[in-house]
Amino acid sequence: VDEDDMSCGLLCHSSSQCSDGKLDCGSNTATCLIECGEYGSSSDDHCKSSKIICGYGDCEIYCNGKASCGDSQINGKLASNLMIYCNGEDSCKGNTEISCPKSDNSICFIQCVESTSCEDLKMTNAANCQCEGNGCNRMDTDCDTVQMGAGFLPDIGSGGFLPPVQAVPQQV
Repeated sequence: VDEDDMSCGLLCHSSSQCSDGKLDCGSNTATCLIECGEYGSSSDDHCKSSKIICGYGDCEIYCNGKASCGDSQINGKLASNLMIYCNGEDSCKGNTEISCPKSDNSICFIQCVESTSCEDLKMTNAANCQCEGNGCNRMDTDCDTVQMGAGFLPDIGSGGFLPPVQAVPQQV
């Protein structure tokens, strides 16, 4: 934790380094960044089956490498905005559960790069979810509206996302 700006960065770059663990940025952090594997990594299971907890600020989680965040619980209920990048084969696949921020003004975004990146993933608690990539149609959500497609990468610094390509109401 950086005491000057209350940011937190957790780096899990070795294979299975943070598996079956608890990764908690603390509730008072303005920014939480968790990197499970380096981008383009060939190692596996970096944060698999972990409990990841975001604080009240912005929270970004990078799941790089095969099965890097699979079967994990990601609690972003308190976060201002939650962005999750599933950048590998099966990176967020399985019994992965994402609890989105509760505020209607919050962003809950997930990127599913591979067709199996988000398979069987569950996303809950958000009024609006945004998903980009090949695996968006393979996840389960209770969001009121899910926006899928390309063209709305997160840009928190400028106040939000670019316009979505497609809005798909979820069946209840």
